[in-house]
Amino acid sequence: MRTSVKLVSELTPEMLASWREVQRNNPSLRNPFFCPEFTQAVALVRDDIRVGIYSDDQTGMVAFLPFKLISRTKATALDYSDYHGLIAPSSFDIDGQSLLRAWGLRSFNFRYVPTVQQSFYRSVFEQTDSHVIDLATFTDCNKENRKLRKLGREVGPVRFESQTADPDVLQKLIEWKRCHFERTGFDDLLKERWTRDLLGVLQNTEADGFAGRLSALYAGDRLVAAHLGLRSETVWHWWFPSYDAELSKYSPGLLMLLKLIEHAQQTGCEEFDFGVGEEGFKQRFATGVVPVGRGSLQGSGLKQIIARKGWQAARRVSQSRFGDRCQSLVRVFHA
Repeated sequence: MRTSVKLVSELTPEMLASWREVQRNNPSLRNPFFCPEFTQAVALVRDDIRVGIYSDDQTGMVAFLPFKLISRTKATALDYSDYHGLIAPSSFDIDGQSLLRAWGLRSFNFRYVPTVQQSFYRSVFEQTDSHVIDLATFTDCNKENRKLRKLGREVGPVRFESQTADPDVLQKLIEWKRCHFERTGFDDLLKERWTRDLLGVLQNTEADGFAGRLSALYAGDRLVAAHLGLRSETVWHWWFPSYDAELSKYSPGLLMLLKLIEHAQQTGCEEFDFGVGEEGFKQRFATGVVPVGRGSLQGSGLKQIIARKGWQAARRVSQSRFGDRCQSLVRVFHA
C-alpha cells in the first residue's frame, strides 16, 4: 500500500486519468461533484485544498479523497460540494481510520458522503437524502407550462439559453442570490470573494465528462431567471439558481427548472440531481433519493466514540428550548 497527500496542481495526467477511470466504473460516483475538474476549480480559488491518494500495486486498486485543510492534521469536505467522499472502486473496503492516519490526519468532517461508502459507515452520525429525477420517466407539469405561456404573453417571448458565457448574467445571478439571502435571513454564501470567483471559474469550465453550465431564461430582452449548475456524462446537478423577484408571480425559478430538465433529457443525461434539502419542489418532482451521511471520521476508535457522543449531545441540546443558542455546537460536526 502506498499513500500520499498532494496539492491539486501536483496531480499528474496519469493520476487524473486513474481518477476518471475509477469514477466512470463506479455508478455511485457519477455526480459531477466527484469529477476531478470540480476539485481543480476549487483549488484555483483556494490554497488549502489537498488530495489524499491511496494505491495498491498488488491489486491495482487506487482511491482519492479531496479535502480542505483546517489545521495541520484536521480536514473537512470541500465547501459547497453537494457530494463528497472517496473516489474509489465500489469494492473498496479499506478502513477509513487507517487511511486517515496514513495521510497524517486526525479527523475529516463531512456532510454528504453516499452511505454506500463502507470506509465511512461507522462515522456517519446522521443520514439524509439527496432527491433525484430519473429523466427517463419524468413528464412535464401542466401547471408550470401555463405560467410559461402567461409570462410570454404578459412580459415578452420566452427564450431559454442552456449555456451562456455572458459575465453580466453571472453577476446578475450573484446579485439576485445575495438579495435573496438578505431578504430571507440566511447566511450570505457568496459574501467571500473566493466563492464568487469559483462560480466564474466553473462558468468557463468545459472538459470531457464535466462542465459548468450557466443557463438563462428571458422574457423578451429581460433576464428573469439564471442558474449555475454542473453536469457530468450522465448527471445534471441543480446548484445555484435565482430569479427576478419582481416577477415572482410567474414562478420564474420553477420555469427555469423545467427548461433545464427538458434540456438535460434532450442532451442524454440520465439523472437530474437536486442535492440535499426539503424544499417542496424537490419532493414534488423527485422520482428517487440518494442516501447520504453526515459525520466525522476520526483517526482512532476512541476519538470516534467521543465524536459521536459529542455530536449526539449537541444534537439533543439543539432540539431543546435553548436550541437556537447552541446551533454552533452542531455545526462543528457538520463543517
